[in-house]
Amino acid sequence: MGFMMAVAVIIGSALFVMLGLEHRRTRQDFIDLATLEARVVLRTVVVAIQTASRIRVHLQQAQVDTNIVQEVMSHHGTGRILQHFGTFGMFDYLVCQDERGIVAAHGVTELSSIAADPFLRAALSNGMFNTRLLTDSPLRLEAVQPFATDRGQYLLRVAISLASVHELEQRKLRRTLLMGGISLLCILLLVVFVVNIHTARVLARERDAITRDVEQMQQRLHQQERVAAIERLASGVAHEIRNPLNAVQILAQRMEREVTPEAGSAAKYAEFIRVIKDELRRLNQIIEEFVRFARTKPPAFERVILADLLRDVCCLQHGVFQKKGVVLAEEFAAAHQPIDADPQQIKQALTNLLTNALEATPAGGTVTLSATQTRTHTTFRVSDTGCGVPADMHEHIFDLYGASGKEHGLGLGLAITRRIVQDHHGTIAMRANTPRGTIVEFTLPNHQHAHTDHR
Repeated sequence: MGFMMAVAVIIGSALFVMLGLEHRRTRQDFIDLATLEARVVLRTVVVAIQTASRIRVHLQQAQVDTNIVQEVMSHHGTGRILQHFGTFGMFDYLVCQDERGIVAAHGVTELSSIAADPFLRAALSNGMFNTRLLTDSPLRLEAVQPFATDRGQYLLRVAISLASVHELEQRKLRRTLLMGGISLLCILLLVVFVVNIHTARVLARERDAITRDVEQMQQRLHQQERVAAIERLASGVAHEIRNPLNAVQILAQRMEREVTPEAGSAAKYAEFIRVIKDELRRLNQIIEEFVRFARTKPPAFERVILADLLRDVCCLQHGVFQKKGVVLAEEFAAAHQPIDADPQQIKQALTNLLTNALEATPAGGTVTLSATQTRTHTTFRVSDTGCGVPADMHEHIFDLYGASGKEHGLGLGLAITRRIVQDHHGTIAMRANTPRGTIVEFTLPNHQHAHTDHR
């Protein structure tokens, strides 16, 4: 906003400076035009007076009667010439004077003498055409032209009124100011329009951001409610089921050791015992998932060497991957910057993702664990070449039981992973891999604002 107003002020100032220069040029053009007109008139009058003087001298030399000479000069003398040019109405006055005073004049009876006016003295001594502005009212341009005849040095003065020029100048000035004001108003309106558009866009972005934040808060609140319900359920399950389940498991073991089946039913008896033990093992696994989810604690932040943590995770998982015939690739050689994190929780999150990727990838496939860093954030990525996850499930895959299609367990691994990431003030997302498979990545800040243990 401030920048746009500054631009508008600069443009407006430049516009008025240009209009002011244009006004000055226009004023000077009017004065130059009046000066040119005065120069032409004065030269014409000088030529006429000098011609009349030469005619008088020629008649006198020809010894023409004095009365005839006077009669001729009364019709063609200096005074008659000035009156003749004055009848055109172009001048306020037209005067011929010498150092003694006015010789002939039209339009005025009294003017300053040459001796009393430095401008006139300089013009007469230099013998050059010159002009000046008379600031009395009305504004006039006076031009002087020195000349000589057989009777001495004279100064021809003419005054041209600039009242019409001044009126035109004022009219042009008003028009210029009006155009400048309209232009400045248009610039201001344009600036306001641009500022309004920018403000509307900023408000729209803020509104969208607030809407997203509210939706995320609602989703997190819903998740917290579900998590609280699962925690209460997990505590009840662990307490109410584990003890009788242990008793059943002990009985199954005693039956396997102490009970001898009848001849011919030993194979069926062994099969029943195996099924019972497998189902007991599966029930124990379900309880362990409940307990592990319910016991997720706030992270204990410490300074973690990222490469060491990732190598530990891969070392623990290589045996499981080799058993299934899936390659576990490592791409974190460039991750050198330490981060603030709970190492055990990050290991658990990565282990959950690697376990899911392994279950989805057939033998001969590849699962890749990678990490990239910027100055402020670190991104962990687990990608596989398995069967993939439908796109419509990507958004809800991290919800409780979002991965309910798993063959083993309750599918709490991704929910636990998201909870760990959120506790680390990070984000997690799933997307399709190319040409097949799935990519899960989560991003954490390199520095936490507060942590319990900083090394």
